Amino acid sequence: EITCRDWSSDVCSSDLVHGQKAFIANWIGGRKVFVVDTGSDQVIDSVEVGIEPESMALDKNGMIWVLCNGGWTRDNFAELICLNPQTHALTRRYTFPSKTDSPLNLISDSDGDTLLFIDGGIKCMDINSTELPSSVFIDQADNLFYRIAVNPVNGNIAATDALDYQQQGNFMIFSRKGIFISEYQAGIIPGNICFMVNQGHITE
Repeated sequence: EITCRDWSSDVCSSDLVHGQKAFIANWIGGRKVFVVDTGSDQVIDSVEVGIEPESMALDKNGMIWVLCNGGWTRDNFAELICLNPQTHALTRRYTFPSKTDSPLNLISDSDGDTLLFIDGGIKCMDINSTELPSSVFIDQADNLFYRIAVNPVNGNIAATDALDYQQQGNFMIFSRKGIFISEYQAGIIPGNICFMVNQGHITE
């Protein structure tokens, strides 16, 4: 397990392990992704990305995508950045059109060729696209999407609704085409989603 320890005064957020490296993003007020050797548990590099890297995802080509929300004060534009895990170089960079954009919870689908994130709904982006998606794939309507995940078996999209962050939230399931399937009540501020696979079947 890789932990933040005392590598810096920055507050660490999401992490992603690829090969013998862990990529750990600092979030509050930060703009770096730390690269850690998982064998020695030592920082071997740091990569400057956008303001407040909030989440990361790995695509089918082994490239790491970093979603930077621009900071809670909205003084900077949010960015989506592609990072080469071998060279630590930034290979692509997309800037969101407005400082009011507040994207979060970047993930990849089960095939690794599509990125999904929350931004006024759930948006999808092909990893080969030359621009950010301009419209939502799943409209959040009266919901307040908080976390999303993709079922690794059937590709269904799961999303949580935090409501007002005080009462019990909801857990929703959509088909891989974005069609609503079902909804269940969850606990207060339903966060991370995981899937339990058992003999070819899956429990959401």
